[in-house]
Amino acid sequence: MKLPAVYSGGLHIAHNNCVVHVESAGKNLAIGPGVVIGKKSDGRPIIGDNVTINGNSCVIGNVKIGNNAIIGAGSVVTKDVVENGIVAGNPAHLLKMRTDI
Repeated sequence: MKLPAVYSGGLHIAHNNCVVHVESAGKNLAIGPGVVIGKKSDGRPIIGDNVTINGNSCVIGNVKIGNNAIIGAGSVVTKDVVENGIVAGNPAHLLKMRTDI
């Protein structure tokens, strides 16, 4: 299967039932089951490299997800996520920064 140009490579969707509508996505994007990544009137998400979006999360609108970010299960992301950030909640907020990379 050839991926659209917006994907840089290494896309992994754990299960079906996901909606993925991004402006662009970097390398090694991992998406859990039941995730919605979608458009709002102000735009679509831009996702960096090595990002993990865990199950039942929602990433909506003109947001930027930084490289190496992790989005916790069930999160609703409506604001930018910093590089190396770990976010969770509804609305999603920064829990801590990754130090394992």
